[in-house]
Amino acid sequence: MNYFIFILLTGFVLFFVWRLFSPQFITLSNFALIKINEVIGKPVIKEFLFNGTVQANPTHQQKINIGSHKHSIYVIDTVTHKINFTLSDNKREYSLKQYCLTQNLNLNIQKYKIQIEGYNSFLGFSAQQNQHLSNHVSAQQNINLDLNTLNSCELIYYNLPRL
Repeated sequence: MNYFIFILLTGFVLFFVWRLFSPQFITLSNFALIKINEVIGKPVIKEFLFNGTVQANPTHQQKINIGSHKHSIYVIDTVTHKINFTLSDNKREYSLKQYCLTQNLNLNIQKYKIQIEGYNSFLGFSAQQNQHLSNHVSAQQNINLDLNTLNSCELIYYNLPRL
């Protein structure tokens, strides 16, 4: 009996593989892609209000613990300021990852509108490509903000020398 079920299932698999590569099914797969695009959403350009708050780091130049209880790592905190960025549309506010500054700079973070290309779907908005925040933040001393100066706190703390 088990051998008969195995042969029957193998026949169904071979039939569906044959239908997958037949020309009639290609048009059906294009139709399925259209339906998937309707679920995922069509490309749109959405406007967000970009805002950020800068806070001085209270643990600057102190020994801090990173990690869990079992896998703790000690480093000297070189971050001077921590920055919280938010994007908001007319429906809700999205908090981004916390960013850190490794130099003592005065940043110009103003509320302004930013346009992001992405997709709307029942899951929410999804951006089409990543954007680095240094493109939207400028320093008063006209210093270029690169990844060594302004980056996510996780990456900066991960790359600090261990004690």
